[in-house]
Amino acid sequence: LLCLPLHRCRAAPQAASPARRVARSGKNKMDRKQQRRHTYLQRVVFIASIIMLVVLSTLLVIDQVWVRYSLSSFPRYHRLKLVNPTVPIENTKIALVSIHKGLKYHGLLGSFLKNNKHSYANLHKYAYVDVLPDDEDLMPLQRPEMRLHNRPVYYEKPRFLLYLMEKYKQLEWLLWIDGDAIITHPYVSIEEQIEEFQNMHKSNDLCLVWAKDTMPNAGVILIRNSPTSRELFRTALDTWDETDTFRSFTDQASITAAIDRNEMYQDCSLLLSGDRSVLLQSRVRGAVTGLWKARHWILHLPNHNYLELLRSLKIVGRKLRTAPPPIFPSMEKPSIEMLPTVRKDRFMQVQNAIRHAWGGYSRMCLQPSSGMHHTMLGSHIPCDDLSP
Repeated sequence: LLCLPLHRCRAAPQAASPARRVARSGKNKMDRKQQRRHTYLQRVVFIASIIMLVVLSTLLVIDQVWVRYSLSSFPRYHRLKLVNPTVPIENTKIALVSIHKGLKYHGLLGSFLKNNKHSYANLHKYAYVDVLPDDEDLMPLQRPEMRLHNRPVYYEKPRFLLYLMEKYKQLEWLLWIDGDAIITHPYVSIEEQIEEFQNMHKSNDLCLVWAKDTMPNAGVILIRNSPTSRELFRTALDTWDETDTFRSFTDQASITAAIDRNEMYQDCSLLLSGDRSVLLQSRVRGAVTGLWKARHWILHLPNHNYLELLRSLKIVGRKLRTAPPPIFPSMEKPSIEMLPTVRKDRFMQVQNAIRHAWGGYSRMCLQPSSGMHHTMLGSHIPCDDLSP
């Protein structure tokens, strides 16, 4: 009612010419057609977005289910959360170092690979480091060839290790493990391996331990924090040859060439080959085969894509479940006097418990009533042989 007077007061519109009416009619048709087209495109984009969201969500769910299924075969001690406290790098002499970069290290699989190494470090009270510092804090790459393509990613390893050795001088040893490697025998300590490698090297100036199959591999390396090893890594970061080996293997080709060209580096390094290489790493390129055993310390799975890595880990988990490694490695000459104090005390306690149980069992079997041991022990307990 309020608008009615205003509507009446408006001036009557002038009659448009026929040409203007035709032009306006054509323009309105074009506007309506463009509006319909725009609305149609909006609907198509909206439906496509919904479909993409559903597909991505489904893929993520399938990925998580598949990863859980592949890793569920691992024994519980390989899937434990980080229970033991993390040791600060300033308070230890040994550090475990790794980097997990790339698409296959996301989600549950990435967490499993990180926790596998982190739990091992916490168990033995080593420092665990997997966070790269800023690139400005690392030693710059000396050769322009090292900065091409994806080569800087590979050279992060020697730069990272050199940075840690120079910053934390109290560190005595560093164990580098690639992201696609796992520790399959967590009860083997780095100190035990160092002692064995030093006996094999027969020298106190051991600075680097690594292994090879067809060629040296830097996926798992053990480095002493000494002036010689630091100089070795500086030399490697300034070593380049225009060969297929360097273009394909980058950082480990530089380390290999630096050692081969310097007699001092050769004398202080130990390259494990053949059957001895599994003392450091058991390296499997394809599906896990008989090359790897459950008693081996570290399993390295290079050149695996995401699905191949999950498949190999599933096989490894099943083997570890059916044939778990011993908690302590067997000794060549078993003797209670060779045991450390803690293990010796534990052995004596277990021995006393077994002696006590055996004494009770023997007394029960020697009761005068022939049927008493069947009642108290059960008919499945034999009493015909009492020799311990």
